[in-house]
Amino acid sequence: MNTIEFLRPPSKSTIPFLTLFSFLLWFVIGRIFTYYFPSFYLTVDDNHVHHFAYGIIMLSILSYTFLACPLSRSSRLRGAILLGIALAWAYDEFAMWLTLENIYYDRRNYDAILTISLILLNLIYLPSFWAKWGKRLGKLINILLLGLPKKILNIK
Repeated sequence: MNTIEFLRPPSKSTIPFLTLFSFLLWFVIGRIFTYYFPSFYLTVDDNHVHHFAYGIIMLSILSYTFLACPLSRSSRLRGAILLGIALAWAYDEFAMWLTLENIYYDRRNYDAILTISLILLNLIYLPSFWAKWGKRLGKLINILLLGLPKKILNIK
């Protein structure tokens, strides 16, 4: 398998692939832009509106749209790209969510970006693994959180 074939996602993984690609691309573009233009931002009543706010607003709109509207395949593909952009905006300043302080260059931001990337990579390249083991993990979590299975307790 050559590099091009490896990078090409399976057909059912197109949406997660587009989300991951736009997520990583927008993260890099955002980091470059904020490095070279640090004073370019929106202010409302002398308050700096950080771009994680744009991401959260965009995630909210996309969530409602995906849940409430019947979408064509092309609309879902465009939505996947917008989802990647929204995730990048929101998670690029993840440490600010946690501390509510202006700490833009914090390791927790990169940890969040890495975590989202790994989740999307799993959805793209390991869907059959998660289809098989996800059910088993679900049963295990059910046992751990809700107690023993009904068969063991002789409950009908």
